[in-house]
Amino acid sequence: MDLLINNEAVPFELEGEKNAFEIVSAVGTYASKNDPQQFITSISINGKEYSYADEKGLKNITIEDIEKIDIETSGLLGISILSIDQVDKFLNLLITMVNQNQYDESLTRIKDSMLWMKDGVKQVVGLFSSKKNRLINDEKIFSTEFDKINLIIKDIDAQDSVLPDNIIESFNKSVKTMKGCLNNIRAFLKTSEDMEDKDKILENLNSVIGDIEKLIPELSNAPILFQTGDDNLAMGTIQNLANILERSINLFVVFKEDPNLYLDKYTIKEVTFEVFFEALTNHLKELMSSIENNDSIMMGDLLEYEFIPNLEEISGIFKRIRDEAFIKAN
Repeated sequence: MDLLINNEAVPFELEGEKNAFEIVSAVGTYASKNDPQQFITSISINGKEYSYADEKGLKNITIEDIEKIDIETSGLLGISILSIDQVDKFLNLLITMVNQNQYDESLTRIKDSMLWMKDGVKQVVGLFSSKKNRLINDEKIFSTEFDKINLIIKDIDAQDSVLPDNIIESFNKSVKTMKGCLNNIRAFLKTSEDMEDKDKILENLNSVIGDIEKLIPELSNAPILFQTGDDNLAMGTIQNLANILERSINLFVVFKEDPNLYLDKYTIKEVTFEVFFEALTNHLKELMSSIENNDSIMMGDLLEYEFIPNLEEISGIFKRIRDEAFIKAN
C-alpha cells in the first residue's frame, strides 16, 4: 500500500489499523500533533474521492483493498478556501435549478437548508478580517443578496411549471453579486496563504514589480491602439492594469495585518495606502467611462498623469518593503 500525504510518499507502518477509516484517522492524529490547526481536506483511495465524514464507507474498505491512498491536509486558510469553493459550487447548482424551463423538485428539499452558505461565509470572514478589512463589506453584501435569493427559492411554488422571467432575472443578478464577493474573499485568502512563506512573499513582490515595469510602456500606447482599431489589444492592457491594482491592494492588505512589518512607516505621496488606492480605484472608473465614451483625450490624460506615475510609486514602495522588511531581515 502506498500512502501519500500532501503529494509526498510517507513510510507507513500498520499499528493494528484494519480499514481505510482507521488509517485516515491515524494520519489526522499525526498531522494535528505536528500542527494543531492541520485538518484533513481530501481523501483519495485507489483514485476515487471519499469524504472523511463517510465513516461507514471508509470502514468498508479493508487494508487488503487499498493499493494507494492520497490524503491532503491543510490549516485554517486551506479549510476556509475550501469552504468558499463549496459555497460557490452550490450557487452554480442553484443557478442550474432555477434557470431550467421547468420546476426542479430538488428545490423543495433544499429550500429550508441553505443558511449554511451565509453562516459559512460569515465565519470565514470573521476568522481573517479586522475592523478595517474590506472583507467585512463583502460579507455584508453577500448576506444581503443571500437573503434575497433565499426568499425567492422559498416562494417558488411547485405548481408553477415555469418560473417568471423577472424572478429568474432577479435571482441571477443576486447570485452574480454573491459570486463576486466570493471571488474577492477567495483572492484575499489565497494571497494570505502565500504570505505564510517568506519565499512566496518575495515571489509575489517581484512578480508585481516586474509586471508593473512591463505594463508602463504598454499604457502609454493604449490610446493609440484604440484609435487604430486594436480594441482587443488595448482592452487587454487595461485589464492588466486592473489586475495589477487588485494584486497590489491584496498585498498591502496582508502586509498591513502583519504585526512584524510596521507598514505605518511607509506611505505613498504622503497619504495612507487606503486613501491612495481609493483614489486610484476612482480613476479606474473614470478611465472605463472615457473608453465607453470614446474620449481619447481623457483616457490619455488619466494614463499619463495618474496611472503611470502612481504605478511607478507602487513599484518603488514595493522595492523598499522588499529590501528593508524581507531581504535585510534575512
